Amino acid sequence: RGCEGLKPGYLRMAGYCIAGTAMRKDRRVIAVILGATSEKSRNKLAAGLLEKGLALLAAEQAAAAPAAQ
Repeated sequence: RGCEGLKPGYLRMAGYCIAGTAMRKDRRVIAVILGATSEKSRNKLAAGLLEKGLALLAAEQAAAAPAAQ
């Protein structure tokens, strides 16, 4: 969810690779995977990194918000 762009690829010496971006609200994260052993694992790893990055940013944003009174 929120994926804006990506560039997948495969090179024999580099394996399956991808660079992707995702944005939610006003926060953007970038994930880069190099050397995955399959398309499926590359995609799963990239999706996991994007989700984790967005979750960490949301948690950071929530922690920085002033407490409701």
